[in-house]
Order: sequence, then C-alpha cells, then structure tokens
Amino acid sequence: MEPSWNSTEECVQYANVTGPGTGLMLRLIVEKVPGSGSWDWVVSQRGAHEIAPKSGRECSLISARSACESAALTWIGDNRGQPRG
Repeated sequence: MEPSWNSTEECVQYANVTGPGTGLMLRLIVEKVPGSGSWDWVVSQRGAHEIAPKSGRECSLISARSACESAALTWIGDNRGQPRG
C-alpha cells in the first residue's frame, strides 16, 4: 500500500486508499497538534460507522504517517473489513 498523501494546510495531511482485492475504502489523516511538536493520526473505514477508527500520537510527521499506514494495513489484510488484532 502506497498512499498518496495530500495536504490541506501545512498542519493537516490526508490520504484515501482502497484495499486491493477488498474494496475497503480507508481515510488516513495526520494532523499537527497545536502548540506542540506532536502529530495525531487516525485511520477509519469510510462509511463504516460501526467500526471504531484507530488513532495515536507520534513525535514527527514521518512517524505519524508510518503508524497511520501500519494501522490501515490491519484492515486491508482482512478481506471482511474487520480489524486484525
């Protein structure tokens, strides 16, 4: 999975990906925490409100993107759309 990251502002980045062979549509968002050097990230399934998003906080943009992508892979790896682990 190679998401194409876009930027809406200097502090918010996002990507939309579809799991190969699964059709799952995922939204990945990374946002700088105001007043700190931290970055929050979240990955959620688009249109799947019953499944809780995964989220976290990292100390850099690169780390936050990586964590977000790793979390997305837990859904893409399961063709039923349920998180693994």
